[in-house]
Parts: sequence; C-alpha cells; structure tokens
Amino acid sequence: MSIFKNQHSNSLIQKDDPWHKRAWKWARHQVFNTTAEVWVLAALGLTLAGGLSARYYASKAGEIPLAFSEIEQITSDFNKAGKPVPALTQYYAVNNDITMKVFESNNIALAVNKSHTVFAHEMQTRVDASLKKHALISEYADGMARDGANALESVRKLEDATRALPAVSNALDNSWDASHYDVTHQEPRTSRSCDSKGNCTTSTYYVTVYDYTIHTFTYHAQEAQRALTLLKDFVVNTPDLSVQERLYVAGMTHGENQEAIRNSMKAKFKDHAPTEAEYLEYANTWAKGSNLHKYAPQAAAEYRELASMINALEAAQETARSARYITYSHYDSGPKEHRIAEAAETHADRAIQASHGVTDGIHFSMQQAPELNRMIKEYVDVVLNGKQGDADELRSGIMKTARAMYDNNYENGFDVHTFKWLNV
Repeated sequence: MSIFKNQHSNSLIQKDDPWHKRAWKWARHQVFNTTAEVWVLAALGLTLAGGLSARYYASKAGEIPLAFSEIEQITSDFNKAGKPVPALTQYYAVNNDITMKVFESNNIALAVNKSHTVFAHEMQTRVDASLKKHALISEYADGMARDGANALESVRKLEDATRALPAVSNALDNSWDASHYDVTHQEPRTSRSCDSKGNCTTSTYYVTVYDYTIHTFTYHAQEAQRALTLLKDFVVNTPDLSVQERLYVAGMTHGENQEAIRNSMKAKFKDHAPTEAEYLEYANTWAKGSNLHKYAPQAAAEYRELASMINALEAAQETARSARYITYSHYDSGPKEHRIAEAAETHADRAIQASHGVTDGIHFSMQQAPELNRMIKEYVDVVLNGKQGDADELRSGIMKTARAMYDNNYENGFDVHTFKWLNV
C-alpha cells in the first residue's frame, strides 16, 4: 500500500480512500507544508502579472477599430438616381457612424493623454454646429426617431412576430406536461481508514443506486387547439418573415475614412498598406456585421419550418393521449405527438429570438441616441465651460452607451471592447 504522510495533521492518504477524502487530504497537505515565502512569492508574481496585463489592455482602450459607413457617398448615389436612401440602409449606416464618431474621439484623446480636456474638445466637434466638418452626432441623434421608425416599418413582419408568436409558443408549451421520476434504492458500501499508528477501522456508508424512471406525459387538448388556432391566424396574415429590403453599401472609400481605418488598426497593417478592397471590406462592416444580416434569415427560416408543421399539429390533435410508462434511462422524448409539439415550440422560440435580434437593437438606439447626445453636450459643458457635474461619470456613460448602441446592432461587427477585465 502506498502511503503519503501529512506531518501537520498526522493523517494518511491511502489509495483506497474515497476520491473526495484523498483530494481534501492532499490540499490540506499543500497548505500546511508550503512555506510562507513560497506563498508570498506566488502572490507577488500574480500581482505583477496582473498589473502588466492590466497595463497592456489599458493601452488597447484607445485602439477601438474604426470604419465609417460612407453614408454621404451612399446618399449622393441615391440622390443622383432620384431615389431616397432605403430605410434600413439609412438606419444601420447612421447608427454605425454615431458610435464611430464617439470611438474616434476616444482614440484620438487617449493617444494624447487620459485627461478630459482632449476628449471633450473632440466630442465638441461632433455636436457643435459651429465646428461642423461632417454630419454631427447631434444631427443624427435628432433624426434617429424617424430613421428608427422607418427601419421598424421595413421589418414590420419581424416586429409582428415578436408580439404574436410568444402566445403560440406559450400555448404549445402548455399543451403537454412532462415529468421524469427516478426510482432508486440504497446499497451499503464499506471504507477502511487508518491512523498514524496503523490502527485501522472499517465504516459503512450508503450509496444511491438507480433502478428505473417513470415518465408521465399529460396532454391538454384545449391548449393544443389554442396554439394551432393562433398559429394559423398569424400565418394567414403573415405568410413569411422574409425582409425584402437589402442594405446598400458604398462602392468606394474616401481619404478620411481610410485614415481612420488605417490608424485604428495599426497592428493589422504594420507590414503593408491596406488595399482598396480591404478599405471597402472594413467600411462595409456595418452592413455585413449587422444584426439584420445575421438574424433576419434565421427568423425567416425558423418561421418557415413552424408554418410547415400546421398539418402535423392538426393530425397530432386526433391521436394525442396522455401516457405513463417506465424506461431504464433518465429521460425519454415521449409520444410522437409530444415530440411534434416540442419541435413546433422550438421553431417558434427561435423565430422569436431571431426577430428580437433585429428589432431590439433598433428600439434600443431610438431611445439611446438622444440620451447619448445629451450626455455629450453636458460633458462638454462640464469640462470646457465650467458647468457643475461629474466628468468621470459622464465620460463613462458616453462610452458605455456608444458601445451598447453598437453591440445591440452589429453582433458580427468589430470588437469595440478593447479593454477586457476578464483577460486581466
């Protein structure tokens, strides 16, 4: 028998001990037999590593990737054709540029220092009409209620799905109750332990042993009928969830946008200058990375599957019955009719979730863009004009809101959280 002695506790670790007892004895041994100097050195090492890591990621806080949408060029192209910019293009491009203007100000300011003055001056040029060079955050924010409403109109079917399909999902969920009850029994086991003098004792303990599982599936016909009625009514009014309008992107990038892309992604372009194709790829990230591009096809596909199950749900109503039986596994998927209801509920939930993936971001920015504009103006007044206020809190709020407006609309866009506490 292999034995490891713990000098402080006078206990012995034995191979035939239960694993949890051996683990506890080993851990206690490490604590009592490791010198204080080792613990101090370990703590200092972790502190130093954490400090260096924090400094590294803090240095990345001023390197948020930038790429403007070229909405001015897109607008010019549509004006030449005598057409308005499509609603979704207008919304996603403008929302992107609002956030990019904040991130650009952040990058420029942190390249100088962490003081409020530089950041406030940069922010001022984005909201003050007397300092205007390009479209202002304040202008975009003032138009966000209109742009967001037009965008929601273009995805009205997805908006309708977020309101109507939860009732379908709820009724499908309520149409069946499922429970799985494990039947077990207790069996005795023995364990042997010895003290430091070699005196050994045997003790008895009990373990739970699995026998079988009783599965009960209870069918509720009224809820099943309600689910089917609600689904059929919605399908009649909304045969599909496809969004017909597509996002239009610029066919070229301008010098200032190229400079912003290049300066914010120096690590990517340290060995070569970006090509025009690369500039365009980054400039069009707002479209390809948008939640519309990610979630609208998912919503349409899941809803298509849900609608195609109407006949199966109708047939299931004719044969569905409550059931109770035993198996020798902890889980069972239940009768065919139960599985049909579960599959339909899954498709409904996924369609709802994907629809929310598009509409929630639009609603969020409609609410937050004016608030962002208000915070920026207040921040400028506090820092540059001597107004009473908490500059730290306002600056933090500006960055947090801009990031949230971006995250909620471009899940496949840039990573705008360059300082990561989790990594530290």
